[in-house]
Amino acid sequence: MARRSHENGRRQLVDASGSTDRAASAFCSSTTWLPETWAHPAKQLLGDWYTRLGYHVFRTRDFGCAYPHMAPLLATPCDLVTYRKCTS
Repeated sequence: MARRSHENGRRQLVDASGSTDRAASAFCSSTTWLPETWAHPAKQLLGDWYTRLGYHVFRTRDFGCAYPHMAPLLATPCDLVTYRKCTS
């Protein structure tokens, strides 16, 4: 099951990169939530994966500042981390 999930994620990134190429966009980006005060193993793997694919951390924002009405619904305070890759 984990292998299938990994394959689906890879396909999504390839499709997203392909659509930015067709749209003549210079960048492809992806944003994920990361806990502020502790490391989530799956999120660490995701960040490592993005890095291996050529993405870098472009911006980190506080989830509560970006979405104040949704912040109380989170189990722990989170940051929004945007990864970006040059597609040209």
